[in-house]
Amino acid sequence: QRRVNIVTLSEYQEQAKRTLGNASMDNLIMGVIGETGEIIDYLKKVMYHGHPIDKLKFELELGDLAWYVVSIITRSELSLTGADISVMNPIFDPPTDLHEWWWLLWEDTTSLIYTDKEGDLTTVWSCVLSVLCRIREGADLIGSSLERVLELNTKKLLEHYPNGFEEHRSIYRR
Repeated sequence: QRRVNIVTLSEYQEQAKRTLGNASMDNLIMGVIGETGEIIDYLKKVMYHGHPIDKLKFELELGDLAWYVVSIITRSELSLTGADISVMNPIFDPPTDLHEWWWLLWEDTTSLIYTDKEGDLTTVWSCVLSVLCRIREGADLIGSSLERVLELNTKKLLEHYPNGFEEHRSIYRR
């Protein structure tokens, strides 16, 4: 079992590139939509169906979303070098609970989806950073951190795809 230590977003971007393969922008956008939906569906069960929050499950879902968002940056030929995790703070007051947070996450991921179709890299960059801030806020709200979310995701990807993305591993993965 490998020890994974992610300190900067550029380190995470390098790890995420290992499994990007030839994923198209449409594939990545579908991933953002799907992962955001999974997070919101999970929170629906926690908030309205009486499910206890499973911190690890939530962190893993946040990590999956982070992978797609960071991969959009990579596919846009941009780099997260210099975008330190410690500066990924919200411009406005952070949400105080998961109910408020999921609405903000939905708004920001929707903005990213529509912005990408327009192809304006400056706006894509801004939207990606907003979604990464939301991921950090979600982690903070459950007593975790963006660093932990990225480390867990990197570890998961190393386990599932030790040689980088391979279609057969995706199809036959448990």
